Amino acid sequence: MGRYGRVTLNQHAFGKGMTYWGITLDEVLTRLKTPRDFASSGSLDNPPAWVHRHAPDAEIYFVANQADAPVHLNARFRVTGKDVQIWRPMDGEMTADKGSNVAGYTSVARIDQRTGNRQPGIQPAVYATESGYTVVPLNLAERESVFVIFRNAAPAPSRAAITPVETKLAALSGPWTLNFPPNWGAPSSIQMQQLASWTDSSDPGVKYFSGTATYSKTVQAPASWFKPGQHILIDLDKVRDIAEVKVNGKSVGLTWAPPYRLDVSAALKLGANKLEIAVTNEWTNRQIGDRLLPVEKRILAQPGVPGAPAAPTGFGFGPQIPPESGLLGDVTLVAVRNP
Repeated sequence: MGRYGRVTLNQHAFGKGMTYWGITLDEVLTRLKTPRDFASSGSLDNPPAWVHRHAPDAEIYFVANQADAPVHLNARFRVTGKDVQIWRPMDGEMTADKGSNVAGYTSVARIDQRTGNRQPGIQPAVYATESGYTVVPLNLAERESVFVIFRNAAPAPSRAAITPVETKLAALSGPWTLNFPPNWGAPSSIQMQQLASWTDSSDPGVKYFSGTATYSKTVQAPASWFKPGQHILIDLDKVRDIAEVKVNGKSVGLTWAPPYRLDVSAALKLGANKLEIAVTNEWTNRQIGDRLLPVEKRILAQPGVPGAPAAPTGFGFGPQIPPESGLLGDVTLVAVRNP
């Protein structure tokens, strides 16, 4: 046996402890007869990332979807007897059980004036207790993450979902006016009959533009859209890479991660509305475009031109194909309300 205890192929008893090697953490926990702290349904090839922190008054889990597509997960947490809140770090929304609002979640605490994805919670804080675990269904957008917080006594062994009713109000088709800033290589404005990547343009100034360009159009809002208890969201489908939405000159927020949705209810009015969507893309596009031009015609670091962008360091290195830019897909207005 020796002074420090028994040695086997992949574990070693050392004093009052044990060391393991050559086996997975799951196998170690199985040998210790310790249930897993977190498990979930979903793809075995791309499971969610997670971490657990214990606080004096709460159990705090961070769960992140690592897939490039939305996922539905039944997440199992080794916690029982505590109420559940879902916190969304992009906008400070929390979901819990003290009533519900139009989007099917409870705004326990709203942190105002935060930039980010200001979309409503995707699902209420639904849960069920099963054999030493609390099971929480999570609907996560592409690469989305949430905090799942357990604290205070659970009001019941389970909580049922309130599924909000979603109605498509309008698809905002073309034409769109797209305005570009001066001295950045692009024309002052173009008309787009349908949304497509700037890199699809035959105009090199648009194809290789980097910076912020603004889409605008007028949207007619009929009286039927304005119903008590109903919120109106704008869904941008896909953004490359950051978008700020203004309605009638009022900013309704920034979005840079799926789902690209913002609540426009407070800014929208009956009749004609001016919609502006300012999209900022990567610096890469202009760098690639300038490599194709003689030095004297490059946009970056134009000598004597006020407002021209400065040349970056490391000019001449990097990718050869400009990444997709602008608004892609469909822009729609959606009404959301509780049944």
